[in-house]
Amino acid sequence: MRSRIISILFTLAFPLLAGAQTQTGRLWGNVVDASGGVVPGATITVTNVGTNLAKTAVADERGRFVVTDLLPATYEVSAEV
Repeated sequence: MRSRIISILFTLAFPLLAGAQTQTGRLWGNVVDASGGVVPGATITVTNVGTNLAKTAVADERGRFVVTDLLPATYEVSAEV
């Protein structure tokens, strides 16, 4: 299989700490190749650098993905086709 260079456009959102709010965030975005074309089926892995725990998601037919329930931390994000 020929590999493609892909990039991930994402937003990481953590709510402000307040009484009844949760302390988790989500990462969502689009996976595109070097020409700007969407990459459906790409597997996105979000790894907590401190704990080495990982969560994965698969991009839909429009290259969109979402990873939820992320605790505040430093993460490494990768995508693979």
